[in-house]
Amino acid sequence: MITLRFEKQLAMRYVSHIDLLRHIERTMRRAGVPVAFSQGFNPHMQLNLGVPLPVGVGSVCEYVTVDTEVDPHYLLTVYNRTAPKGLRALQAWRTLKHPNMAGKTVAATYTMAIRGEDEALGALAKLPERQSWVIAYPSRKNPTATRDVAAGVFGIQIADGLLRATLASGNVTVRPDLFAEALMQEFGVEIDLDSILRTAQYVRGQDGRLLAADTYLSNV
Repeated sequence: MITLRFEKQLAMRYVSHIDLLRHIERTMRRAGVPVAFSQGFNPHMQLNLGVPLPVGVGSVCEYVTVDTEVDPHYLLTVYNRTAPKGLRALQAWRTLKHPNMAGKTVAATYTMAIRGEDEALGALAKLPERQSWVIAYPSRKNPTATRDVAAGVFGIQIADGLLRATLASGNVTVRPDLFAEALMQEFGVEIDLDSILRTAQYVRGQDGRLLAADTYLSNV
């Protein structure tokens, strides 16, 4: 198996998770990559994506695992020849077993452009110290839902007009767009929602600490 790290930018930011999988499948077909298919009544290409992104959020660290025996560098090269703009592959790893990125990922780092008074930014930076932080967390079924996300805010850094937040991602997720909207409402800061970018993802290491997904993939 090979896992690709790829970007999701430009117009591709607005593609849903299901449509993203279709785009990657078509890219593999155009590139002529021999990918294994599932068995059964409706065979499908064996591709496995990582944790979904909210529509409209960009990323430079998305992952897809491909069941193929080709060389990783070859896959990286031929994929990029045929990939749509905004879905360029950045790195490739051969893995001895399925890395299960969707199941093992526990956190992600996002950056976003921010403006505000020094006092507000200082108070915002202390957010990970809170024991409770209830924010609006609407869904299709419940547009007025709220959620306590304090346990899912792992770290915040602010420098040079850029906020860097590490948030829960995976089986438990703090959506970065809802996080940003809550910051604007409570602290009176301005955040460019179109600037939100996922820059890193993490799994739990054997010591319980966050381990960069790239490091994990290098040792699977």
